[in-house]
Amino acid sequence: MSADLQLTRTIHMTVQTAEKRLLGYKADAELNLSCTLVNIARGNCAVSIYPIADFATPSGSLEIEVRRPVMNLAFNLQQASFDKLCDALAQHQPRPVDLIILLDNPLQVTIDGDLSIQEKETHNVRDLSWRIPLC
Repeated sequence: MSADLQLTRTIHMTVQTAEKRLLGYKADAELNLSCTLVNIARGNCAVSIYPIADFATPSGSLEIEVRRPVMNLAFNLQQASFDKLCDALAQHQPRPVDLIILLDNPLQVTIDGDLSIQEKETHNVRDLSWRIPLC
């Protein structure tokens, strides 16, 4: 690994827009977020969040394109967590909401914050955290 590359397993992003979609006759819920990346330069992330049964294990994956500065994150949250997140995002926030994800494998990032990848990558999301301002 070159001296000008750093390894990171976290991606920090700021939520720009959030919308809840109710799909089909059954009105299946889906939460869609548009985020800008904070610790990686010049990038955006399209986030899709789906509710799952409370007994199922939350999971997620991140796809990183090579030729476009766009990542796609999809993950499942237990229904109670999904509802709590929707309620929190529906409140007017004095500052943007932040999402921090922890990946299974590290990414190589230059000192300038540019990703160093040669082909499309997919990573499992091990955990995620939210920073939601209260005032």
